[in-house]
Formats: sequence, structure tokens, C-alpha cells
Amino acid sequence: MNRPIVSIGGGQFQAVIGNNVPVTHTTSVIPIILAVWIQSYVEKFFSFFVHESIKK
Repeated sequence: MNRPIVSIGGGQFQAVIGNNVPVTHTTSVIPIILAVWIQSYVEKFFSFFVHESIKK
């Protein structure tokens, strides 16, 4: 059951698992930065196992 983003008092709220969570810079940018940081370690880990011909 997806709920649309609702604008209340100039701010935006996103329904997450039935709870309204305010959408701010912190809740939208920091998770992306963390995901890219974690992905860099995952890429280094799998780079060890992948053959050189596939990497190019």
C-alpha cells in the first residue's frame, strides 16, 4: 500500500511503513553517501575474485 508524498506546511512527508517521515536533506542525501561508501568496499572485495579479462 503506497501512499503519495504529502505537502504539509511547506515541508514534505513520505509514508514509510505506515509512518509519516519528514523528507529533509539528512534523510535523502546521507543514506546515498553511505551506500556509495559501502559499495566501494564491496567492489574491492569482489575485484579480488573477478578475472582481469572481465574487469575491462
